[in-house]
Amino acid sequence: ANGVTLAALLLLPRRVWPAVLASAYAGNVLANLLTHREVSAAFVFSGVNAAESLAAGSAMWHYFRRRMRFETTREVILFAVFACAGCGLFGGLLGALSVHVLNKVSEPFLGVWLFWGVVDALGMLTVTPLIVATACHRPWFRSPFGLLEKFVCVSLFTVAVLVMFRAAPPQQVLLLN
Repeated sequence: ANGVTLAALLLLPRRVWPAVLASAYAGNVLANLLTHREVSAAFVFSGVNAAESLAAGSAMWHYFRRRMRFETTREVILFAVFACAGCGLFGGLLGALSVHVLNKVSEPFLGVWLFWGVVDALGMLTVTPLIVATACHRPWFRSPFGLLEKFVCVSLFTVAVLVMFRAAPPQQVLLLN
């Protein structure tokens, strides 16, 4: 969800960011409640995800002062470093703090922090550029190479997620799903 929210923040004017974040928060709360998560955890975890997307979008806006299109190597590298790695670890820290404050897991703090941060960073790193590139570059579907590139990105993301969730203890998988 963070990758989709971040893509919306990068594509839309800042004046609509509150509506985007409110919608993402509401959708996250609903998804958490539908997976039988406690109400307090649903609201807190959704807030963490919204804060993480806001931090990543703000970092990119502060640095570039324009909408991103992922057209230069510089944009891609700075996005990976600041938005994904930096804000992924920031969100992971907030997530781990909230998990331990709510007493939702017996796993070590560092493990929860890194797990949450890596999963969110991978989501932002793969989903956001795919959505932004698709929205900004209309003729992507006309080129077999463009279609292949998007298929490879989605496939690599799927493999990364499967590896992460297979390696995670069952309690963490239930926590972050």
